[in-house]
Amino acid sequence: MLIEESFKDVPTKAGGDMRVFLFHPTVPNYPKAKFPGVVVFSEIYQVTGPVARFARQIAGHGYIVAAPSSYHEFTGPEALAYDGPGTDKGNDWKVAKEVSAYDEDAELSTTLLLSLPTCNGRVGATGMCLGGHLAYRCALDSRISAAVCYFATDIHSHSLGKGKQDDSLQRAKDIKGELVMIFGKKDNHVPPEGRDLIRKTLHDAGITFSFYEVAWAQHAFIRDELSKGRYDPGITKICFEMLLEVFNRTLRSDLGPRAGGEMEVEDRRKLEAKAQGAPQQTNGHSHDTSKPTAVFKPKQGRTHTLSIALPSSIVANCQTHDLKTSLIGTIARALAVFSVDEIVLFNDTLPSDTAHVSPHAASDAAAGYTGFSDPHDFMAHLLSYLETPPYLRRHLFPMHPNLRTAGTLPSLDIPSHLKAHEYCPFREGVTVSAAEEGGTVVECGLQGRVIIPDQVEAGTRVTLRLPGWLAERGVRKGEVVEAEAVRPETPREEGGYYWGYSVRTTSGLAGVFTEAEVEGGYDVSVGTSERGEEVRALLEKSGGEGGLGKGWKHLVVVFGGVAGLEKALDADEDLKGTGVRDVSEVFDHWVNLVPGQGSRTIRTEEAVWLGLMGMRGVVEDRERHR
Repeated sequence: MLIEESFKDVPTKAGGDMRVFLFHPTVPNYPKAKFPGVVVFSEIYQVTGPVARFARQIAGHGYIVAAPSSYHEFTGPEALAYDGPGTDKGNDWKVAKEVSAYDEDAELSTTLLLSLPTCNGRVGATGMCLGGHLAYRCALDSRISAAVCYFATDIHSHSLGKGKQDDSLQRAKDIKGELVMIFGKKDNHVPPEGRDLIRKTLHDAGITFSFYEVAWAQHAFIRDELSKGRYDPGITKICFEMLLEVFNRTLRSDLGPRAGGEMEVEDRRKLEAKAQGAPQQTNGHSHDTSKPTAVFKPKQGRTHTLSIALPSSIVANCQTHDLKTSLIGTIARALAVFSVDEIVLFNDTLPSDTAHVSPHAASDAAAGYTGFSDPHDFMAHLLSYLETPPYLRRHLFPMHPNLRTAGTLPSLDIPSHLKAHEYCPFREGVTVSAAEEGGTVVECGLQGRVIIPDQVEAGTRVTLRLPGWLAERGVRKGEVVEAEAVRPETPREEGGYYWGYSVRTTSGLAGVFTEAEVEGGYDVSVGTSERGEEVRALLEKSGGEGGLGKGWKHLVVVFGGVAGLEKALDADEDLKGTGVRDVSEVFDHWVNLVPGQGSRTIRTEEAVWLGLMGMRGVVEDRERHR
């Protein structure tokens, strides 16, 4: 596309006119073409050559680009030099300007784009360095559909603007559009712990976002001028493709009707012949690429439950924090995929057992980290965190060493993890405060103000039944919604929704059964061991003699640790005191999940996936006999 460049000086309340450089695409013969808008925020040097080239590149793909000059309170629109004095001025002005003035610049730039008759009404934002942070703050405006932030500085340290006390992370939940954060792993302006904090905050706030960290990239790796050896054209190209992907998907173009004749080309030559277009080829087949599981469709209420139990010692055998976290994430994903309602963690270690001890265990424990000192607590902590809807996590889970890399784990993406625009008759929330109208205010990820009539202590997680009118038009910002608090089991029992899992801990294997929280206890229990019968045999007689039956209410599948369930019996004095000599006697069924396994061992996290897949037929058979 061809690019027309201009500028507009916009009056501001903060002081001085803000010059906004405009880069406008044009399509010959389409005078009424409409395009999305993109605000490009510059680094601390204002709109330099690299920033202008970046803006032109975006405009060339069909976007009207507005690049505001950030320091209109202090100087003119001219770019600062990439040298010591220019850097000092830019850094000084960055923290002399009020955060509210930065926000005003973003609001005015967005309004300018939307006021153009050639804008299609959709706007995104992007920027680098300081501009990456400003693009993030621009996304706090609900008019912004998407923002791509390159190596955004000062978000993690809350140090933008006068007083160095910005609220960018605290306001993450105000972001309604999609967000892309791009950093280099060698970025010394935003350290690893800072990037982790940003990622975790966005994750906890339930934001739709992508987070990229390029292995060898440094700060300012997209700047193609005076970058001190940091410019990486290959990575820059890939990151720009990611920018185009999100903008093309969220903003889109609208060319309008075609008008006019043949395009005029400078120094063009007449063609001797016209090319003949080849007909489209087709093999006659069409493929359905829809995703039926994208929207959960409940069938009917479900009163029966599926539980699993396993020893927390599997975490103690992992030698690093990352391995511990990854293992728990793998198990949580299995629970979600197979709609497990409860996980029970028990202890199978003997006093004489020794697990791997980190050289930092003492200092970690003093800081509250329990990955080595208390695997029971660590595993329950992470499993509970992952099951909690992302928009509630910051309310229910304070910053904690156990969770420092939890943001890297894959999402469970279960029906209870709803986004703000999604409707479901039920929704999870957390009580915030007493309502002036009476009752309790509940935060549940909606734009409106949700109130329940009950008086509930602040910080309590509650399950809500929402009014049906929300399905018709949604909730408007600030609107009051009256909801009803229900039992956590209600979405499953009444609506048939899979509503996540509960986490229970017990001291030993016996406690799995004696402390069961389901009504009447487990009526069917399955232990897993390579010394058991083939799971296939159990499935074949599922409804017959010796089988599980078709009307079971509460099924529990128990997995062993490194040494199997036999060790759990040795570690449980209460169980041995009942006269049990063979652990298989504890269970109704004793099964081998993988007869003829190729590996000498099957890890517990692998056994969970294999076991739940092996028992899937039993669960589906029960589903048919509700």
